[in-house]
Amino acid sequence: MVIEELRIGRNFTQNEKTISEFILNHPNEFQKMTSEELGKVTFTSKSTVVRLCKKLNVSSYQELKKILYSELNEERILGKEDVCPTLNKKSTNREISDLLQQVYKKAIDEVNLLNNQIIINRIMNQLVAMEKIEFFSTGIGYSVLETVSHKFNSIGIEGNVSSTLNERYLASAKKKFKIMAFVLSFSGNNPFVIHAAEVLKHLGIYVVGVVGTLNDDISKYCDELINIPSDRFVEGMDMPSTQHSINYIFDMMFTRILADQYEEIIKRQKEIHYDYDKDVFAVTRKYQK
Repeated sequence: MVIEELRIGRNFTQNEKTISEFILNHPNEFQKMTSEELGKVTFTSKSTVVRLCKKLNVSSYQELKKILYSELNEERILGKEDVCPTLNKKSTNREISDLLQQVYKKAIDEVNLLNNQIIINRIMNQLVAMEKIEFFSTGIGYSVLETVSHKFNSIGIEGNVSSTLNERYLASAKKKFKIMAFVLSFSGNNPFVIHAAEVLKHLGIYVVGVVGTLNDDISKYCDELINIPSDRFVEGMDMPSTQHSINYIFDMMFTRILADQYEEIIKRQKEIHYDYDKDVFAVTRKYQK
């Protein structure tokens, strides 16, 4: 999400920070300004404004204005809609069902608000060309990625989840397959995940970090970063919310591949079926040869 990148100001020069602060503090005035006027009012320059756009992965100054207008408007709408639900021993099953729907919706909305769609698109464009995906995490992150990996396996993209590093295997596999890697850390500070990203980067493998709080240690080893929302919508529901956010992130990518190869994947799935009446797994003659 561009507005979050402006707020964080990671790797911004002092002039770029001055411009970002003006945009955040005067969003309405910013929408009426040209790049020259923005440079003048911030005592910087048009070229600095253009460089900031490039650093934000935005194609032009006008595109920056459109994206920020949309993101700020969406934030206002979400702010009006957010009514924090309550959970206690008196909660009915219906209320719990409604609460979960709100938690899931909030998780998805926050993922979309927090991440720049241009970066997501860039990752997807890389992913559709891959033959193999390596996933790295520990603890609950490892368990979540096992499910994610299984989804990709089901459409013919080999996925492998690891909580340890095998550098020789990775170096060998990179020569045989088109590989990309995802490293997952809820906190962004997991030592193993940071080390894994460093090794993968050294091996020349395209690395995407899926992380909560960002820090420079993991950022410098990742080609792209996807942020996991960390806001607490309902006390005690952090884990379901975080897991749903991660599943949504990877489901977008899964669905992109499915869409691009839809006819081929569906045809392949129809050739393999399970006879539930006879409890027998069956394949077509093509696969029995």
